[in-house]
Amino acid sequence: MARKFASNKGDALGMTKTVVFAEEVFLVMRGKSSGFRELLDAWITHGVGAAEGIYGSIIQHRPANSVIGILQRDCDMEIVGPYHIQTDIEFPGKEFVQRELIPACRSAQLQQRPISTRRSLAADGLQILSEWLVLPHKAQKTSAWCIAYVEIGFLLPVTQAYPSFDAADRGLLQMLAEGYQTKEIALRVGLSHRTVEHRFEKLKSRMGARSLPHLVALSIAKEL
Repeated sequence: MARKFASNKGDALGMTKTVVFAEEVFLVMRGKSSGFRELLDAWITHGVGAAEGIYGSIIQHRPANSVIGILQRDCDMEIVGPYHIQTDIEFPGKEFVQRELIPACRSAQLQQRPISTRRSLAADGLQILSEWLVLPHKAQKTSAWCIAYVEIGFLLPVTQAYPSFDAADRGLLQMLAEGYQTKEIALRVGLSHRTVEHRFEKLKSRMGARSLPHLVALSIAKEL
């Protein structure tokens, strides 16, 4: 079911005929996944029509880590393509939609061209690594809609309140992040396997981590 989020409504943006230069389109498409390319191709072909004719081309086979939002003129932001990764995190949240998605759509409408970007941002208590494609309605006068397509790399908790690491802890976490097993780490640092495991258990307790992979994720998020 689509979710709707209220926007800070203002006067409708006065729009002139949208002109898309070939070099701008190439920049948007370069290095992107098939979802980005299909969406942009549909916008180039059908961008003067209804928004459904654009995102409908990928809505059924888009990746589970993607979000599609539609901002209609004088309406709230509607999430027509929700985030489908099996996680306990409710995403997107209100702050992400109102502070990130809606302004991105307003900016694309104002510039009258697609916006493609890679972003690392904080919203709703999360550090969000993401890639964006924002497509405004190619209207001659007033833009009727804007599509925001976002693929999420990772959702990491914001961790400013977590304790600091000393040099020894950082060394252990670095090797863990590189994929070394605890026995291999023990050999490298000249400690017993049991001592290294005990250090990791203490770090997990301090960080609130449920496992070693969770500990790595939290330690990375702490530095972002």
